[in-house]
Amino acid sequence: MTINIVAAKTSSHVIGNMGKIPWDIPEDWAFFLRKTYGHLVIMGTYTYHTVPPAEANKWQKVVISSTKTHYEDAVIKRSLAEAIGYAKEIGAENISIIGGERLFEEGLQIADKLFLTIIHNEVEGDRFFPIINPQLWKEIKRSELFFSVNLPYKYYFTEWESIKSASHPPSL
Repeated sequence: MTINIVAAKTSSHVIGNMGKIPWDIPEDWAFFLRKTYGHLVIMGTYTYHTVPPAEANKWQKVVISSTKTHYEDAVIKRSLAEAIGYAKEIGAENISIIGGERLFEEGLQIADKLFLTIIHNEVEGDRFFPIINPQLWKEIKRSELFFSVNLPYKYYFTEWESIKSASHPPSL
């Protein structure tokens, strides 16, 4: 089983503001969809409500919530550990943790890969991506700097590998 984190953040680590994603970059959304396609996705309640309804059926969803007991199209678990346990039970091969802030903090301790869009624009925010520890993560790919068509955003895509995963590849 491979555990990925897929996220976008600004240079100052903003990932959200007042329960919403504070940018709309179609190319970032396309990157996100490519990296999560066919995966079981784990998200918090706020993140669940940011997913456009037209896109919501692209994944099997697990929502981490301490208060919700039912979503029509998702399994509810109380913690990331419970969600990972559920993924193992159903034989999920690929998991993507897609937010929010607390799940990213926990996920960075166990994930194998991180796919991160870095946006070079400053926006207001009240949710933040954790600082990546260079002793635990190594950047292995970075795209060129892109400028969003007709939008004021500059961004690039990165791929990171957990150093624990690189130094201890799964045995065959």
